[in-house]
Amino acid sequence: MKYTIFKLFFKKGLRIGNIHLDSNQIEISADILFSAIVNEAASMGEEKCAEILELFMKDRLIISDAFPSIKDELFLPKPLISNFEDSGDSNEKKAFKKLKFIPLSKWEEFINGKSNPDELNQLFSNFGTSELNTKIKHSISGEHDIYNISYFRFQANSGLYFLLGYELDSDYEKFEELLHDLSFTGIGGKKSSGWGSFVFIEIDTPKELLNRLNTPNSNMLLTTSMAKESELKFIFEKDCSYRVSRRGGFIYTENKNAINDNTKRKQTMHFFKSGSIFDKRFEGDIFEIGKGFSHSVYRYGKPMWLEV
Repeated sequence: MKYTIFKLFFKKGLRIGNIHLDSNQIEISADILFSAIVNEAASMGEEKCAEILELFMKDRLIISDAFPSIKDELFLPKPLISNFEDSGDSNEKKAFKKLKFIPLSKWEEFINGKSNPDELNQLFSNFGTSELNTKIKHSISGEHDIYNISYFRFQANSGLYFLLGYELDSDYEKFEELLHDLSFTGIGGKKSSGWGSFVFIEIDTPKELLNRLNTPNSNMLLTTSMAKESELKFIFEKDCSYRVSRRGGFIYTENKNAINDNTKRKQTMHFFKSGSIFDKRFEGDIFEIGKGFSHSVYRYGKPMWLEV
């Protein structure tokens, strides 16, 4: 499989929500990116949608979560290993705990327990800031609701990147075309306000990253994902360290006039977060979560692995 990296630079900001309107997450989970790409394909017709779905389902396309990048530095999720927490210094332990992402250039130092957590936190300090917008929901009755909505504004030369794995150049071209169209549509919430639209560039995957991708010894998730039911009883037979992310959201259907006329809550699932460690790997799946709805709805849960 071939790998490439797409770096996304957001023009106004990005709203990737969780349960609360007044908070948001920085990274974009692969299932959100997958849904955005498939929805973009669906807007071009059923044939285009079925085509891109087939590529993902047959593993001819795989994607990671989207992680931070600052200038030329790529950041990876902090692996859930404990060798760096052996220090007796409480301040150092707090600094390590604060870390969420590790720069690729400092990866080896971190894994070998030789990194300075304050230095790593400082490198990430110029990424951007979470901001709040105050909104008013007007009512005919005069009882207006005031609420805050959070979004992330990136500093100059900062953005997100994700890895794309592909089998054939033709598979890559179909994905890249949809990503180009998505850059204008936007990703995440409040797209009508301009949030989520982006420009993107493509870069080669650095060798120090490429040589660790999906090797026989790869054991860290780069994709927020989940094992098949048949795999769950096996992955806990060996050592693992993981965190779980609740995956929810809504399904929207537009009628022929492009008006949303049907909204339904997606089936809630819990996925293993990127950075989780499993000595027994799993294949995951693309889960159908829209049973009983007017069309099929899927959640991407196939992992990309990194050797730690």
